[in-house]
Amino acid sequence: MINEFPNTLLPNIDKIFFEYNKEKILMTPPSAFCEKIKDIKCGNRAIRAQMRSLRTHIHIFERIEMEYGSLDDFVTSENAHHIVTMLSSPLSPYKLPMVGKALAWEYLRNVGIDAAKPDVHIRRFLGADRMGNGLGSSPASLADVEQKMEQLAQETGLLKVEIDDLIWRFCARGYGEICTAMPACGRCVIAALCRKSRY
Repeated sequence: MINEFPNTLLPNIDKIFFEYNKEKILMTPPSAFCEKIKDIKCGNRAIRAQMRSLRTHIHIFERIEMEYGSLDDFVTSENAHHIVTMLSSPLSPYKLPMVGKALAWEYLRNVGIDAAKPDVHIRRFLGADRMGNGLGSSPASLADVEQKMEQLAQETGLLKVEIDDLIWRFCARGYGEICTAMPACGRCVIAALCRKSRY
């Protein structure tokens, strides 16, 4: 993942997944990937289910390529919101197991589509009790994040992915650590714009 994944692990990940050779991945038992991922301390609670889903993901992407010509053609065939729904909705024939809307947004970002991942930091920052307009929810809903990011991109001339990165760095542990669950409003340079600092 762009913000959360240490680049030093990427060469190891590349090797584990055979430089993304789908034939080799399809021939390898999911449990082998689980063990290798755990060996580099990169696993999570859902790792077994994620690795069992690899084959399904590959088959869905193959189908998309067959129907759209390429994955690039697929992700640019509709607006980003629609593509996210196609990849994450249980009603879609292209639903990827273990992928919800936030991960689908992350996927689009990683393939070059200008999008923001509505993770916990972005949703908290744009919530009604922080930098949101006070009419939405806290944390901000996925729809609120999408609308607000579009508005910010138009107002600033920045890409949504750039705005996402700025907010993430402002909030995340090991970076700014300003707008966290327990915000450091006293250190915040934009506190005057925030609803939280007025409470």
